[in-house]
Amino acid sequence: MREKTAQKNLLVICHAYNTFVKDWVDEISVYFDNVYVFVRHNTFFDIFNILKKDSYAHKSLNYKVCSKDKPLNVSIIITPIFYLPISFFFKRAGDKHLSSVIECIEQSKIRFDLVHGHFIWTSGYVVANLKKKYNVPAVVTAHGFDIYDLPFRDRKWTYIVSSIINQVDHIITVSQKNLQKIDSLNINTPTSIVQNGYSPRFFMPMDANYCKNILRLDKSKKILLSVGNLTKVKGHKYLIEAMSILLEKRDDLILIIIGGGPLMKHYENFIKDIGLADSIILVGPKPHNEIPCWMGACDLFVLPSLNEGNPTVMFEALGAGKPFVGTNVGGVPDIIINEKLGILVEPGNACDLANAIIRGLNTKWDLSYIANHSQKYTWSNNILRTMDIYDTLL
Repeated sequence: MREKTAQKNLLVICHAYNTFVKDWVDEISVYFDNVYVFVRHNTFFDIFNILKKDSYAHKSLNYKVCSKDKPLNVSIIITPIFYLPISFFFKRAGDKHLSSVIECIEQSKIRFDLVHGHFIWTSGYVVANLKKKYNVPAVVTAHGFDIYDLPFRDRKWTYIVSSIINQVDHIITVSQKNLQKIDSLNINTPTSIVQNGYSPRFFMPMDANYCKNILRLDKSKKILLSVGNLTKVKGHKYLIEAMSILLEKRDDLILIIIGGGPLMKHYENFIKDIGLADSIILVGPKPHNEIPCWMGACDLFVLPSLNEGNPTVMFEALGAGKPFVGTNVGGVPDIIINEKLGILVEPGNACDLANAIIRGLNTKWDLSYIANHSQKYTWSNNILRTMDIYDTLL
């Protein structure tokens, strides 16, 4: 067991304390006296919470902050800002986020020895400025769209992202493809790959029939599961189309999609229009602690993304001993290294995805091999690499 970092406090700047950020925080907290987690919240979305609009449920504080099993030395502080969620205002949200964070630091008299931001914008911008103001080491993790998409939208975004990266002390990213994107920006800051992970306390092999009973799922059906926000980049359109192809060949399938987002209503209507409402179930967003049971119930986990960083749900599916069918994007091929773990296809092709799912359903998987292979990706292992980086800065 690695020793605790003596009498040190960590400040974390992020957009949510749930799913992978929560897992990361909870795991790293054992090495610090105190961890202060500042969660950015755009109050614009509060109106949708009042109106009970499911499409934006994932933007609500109830979803963004999960205090269940929170370590005693972890403190959650909400840093509210307001901006319209369009590109013009998003590009200008950094200073609002920074001001809100500094106000909370000063009001609560928080002392910290190192600051770590998750996602380059706006958290990375805040971290870079806190480094200058408080003279502390600064680390940023570039997860996904913030490095494979944002800096390449236009020259202004290129300047913003490059400037942030060059001001901090260390950049962590989660995949080889993300690292290539960083290298293309001519960055001088030291960079490391530390992949995402999963918590084996929650994600482990479970009896499928037991899970199906709990969830009241038909045990005679093969269950396909996908978990992710309902946004264009997650590629659910192609999974729904693939399901339409599959149901022409067999009638023993149910597709369950967990997640909320702006395309929720669109997909609900689309599924009804093609007559598949009985076979494709959109269950909406679910608390992270409920996902293991859904994982346990499925026969295949499917992730049809058009792009990714290093999807946490992939590690969680492997930890649950589930074969993975997905797309050859982002950090996915870094992990699905052979067809004993899963099957990959190119993104944006419903027919190829359908064929991969058929292959997956017809394959006799060694589920123990999948679960055992996943052990190298536990959060506890990955956190040790992050702590090695911290050691060089502290």
